[in-house]
Amino acid sequence: MWREVTDEPPMSCAAIRELDRLGVESLKIPSLLLMENAGAGAAGCILAHFADAARRGTLVLCGPGNNGGDGLVVARLLDAARAPVTVLLAAPPEKLKGDPAVHLEIVQRLGIRILYASSSEEFAAAGQAIAAAGLIVDALLGTGAGGPPRGVVAELIAMANRAAAARVAIDLPSGLDADSGEAAECCFRADATITLAAPKLGFAAPAARRVLGRVFIADIGVTPEQVTSAVASLRAR
Repeated sequence: MWREVTDEPPMSCAAIRELDRLGVESLKIPSLLLMENAGAGAAGCILAHFADAARRGTLVLCGPGNNGGDGLVVARLLDAARAPVTVLLAAPPEKLKGDPAVHLEIVQRLGIRILYASSSEEFAAAGQAIAAAGLIVDALLGTGAGGPPRGVVAELIAMANRAAAARVAIDLPSGLDADSGEAAECCFRADATITLAAPKLGFAAPAARRVLGRVFIADIGVTPEQVTSAVASLRAR
């Protein structure tokens, strides 16, 4: 499920991590399911607001972490909706661990096209894919990223920002600090951001507003209120 941001209270990165942890530990929701829910909400939002761009060809830029895992779910569900999709991995596949690795294997088994930006030949193909895309989805760096984008990720962001495609960020634009709202010099410039669970603290900052675009929320299958209630109930036993 997804919705446009209205007056939802923002959350810090630490609070979001705690929400995920309690969802898994207290409510026994598998982390793989939380990632599936996040990606499903984001894919639904994309199909509702960027369907024409998506059907011209969607390129999902995926990093090796959980944000990349969310992007892999988005890619699979857009493919299921008959939108042409290519995944561009910014890291060798062996760098993906845990839930993102599971979703990568699913995408591979489905035969969805995957490019790897880890060699000069593949990087040339990546540039061509970025230039040809109708929609670029940023799932490179999430709230756990440390420091500004570097190396291959920075190059991909720069190419994406120069492209004529519509641009959508998953959770937050890569290069944006979710807590402070500071945007790195190389920051993905989104037409829309589909943030997960709740708006982030830094979204109100002027620098953030310049790169966020229109902001939506994708539910992850558990709300802060549900977690608070569950934890209180467990402690009362």
